[in-house]
Amino acid sequence: TISKPENAYGLDDTEYLILLKSLKSGLEYMRQNNIIHRDIKPGNIMLYIHPDGRKVYKFVDFGAARELSDDEKFMSLYGTEEFLQPDMYRKAILRKAKDGEKFGSTIDLWSLGVTLYHAATARLPFLPYGYSRNQACRDKLYKMSTQKKHGVISAEELADGTVIYSDKLPNYCQMSIELRALVTKLLAGLLESNEQFAWSYDNFFDQSAKLLQHEPFPVFQPITGELRLLYIREPTLEKI
Repeated sequence: TISKPENAYGLDDTEYLILLKSLKSGLEYMRQNNIIHRDIKPGNIMLYIHPDGRKVYKFVDFGAARELSDDEKFMSLYGTEEFLQPDMYRKAILRKAKDGEKFGSTIDLWSLGVTLYHAATARLPFLPYGYSRNQACRDKLYKMSTQKKHGVISAEELADGTVIYSDKLPNYCQMSIELRALVTKLLAGLLESNEQFAWSYDNFFDQSAKLLQHEPFPVFQPITGELRLLYIREPTLEKI
């Protein structure tokens, strides 16, 4: 449902916030029950509409899910390669494993970050030029996701081989500029391959809760003739 034609430039503000709230709740439930999904991606998120019209997005396809507490590790490999956490991508796709390498429950956070970026842009965050699942592109994708600077949320290779890194969402996104800025903070934490800066589940739950406390406040700009949305955080009504 996230990949519908009308979402070719990403979700708008209203739909994106419904998605974020739904996925936050779903992930909280999974962590409370020590469950990791291991294949979070747009294709495994479905929209359910209640009889009263309320929308909620739900994680589906738990075929690869397993029980794992925060202090446990596992070695098995599973997932969709473009959404794999970089260390798992290196081992599963590039076949460059480290002796005794194991993975923790936070692998779902990276996959969630890629999914939320895709929902905002309808594109993957790290894109080699002419991307296909060949060895050259796979090597480039891994380098893009692991050699970027702290705070960078996307990288795109041009035809001449130049790689453009960005710490912002693209201008073609359907969501407002103000919401983009708030969402970018989430993406920067989720799409962090450096363990020193990588988020925990508590980081994500805390920061997404703060984002969802914001309420849109329409403001008309007479000079440009635009109606813009400012996001005001309750209860202080302090603009961030």
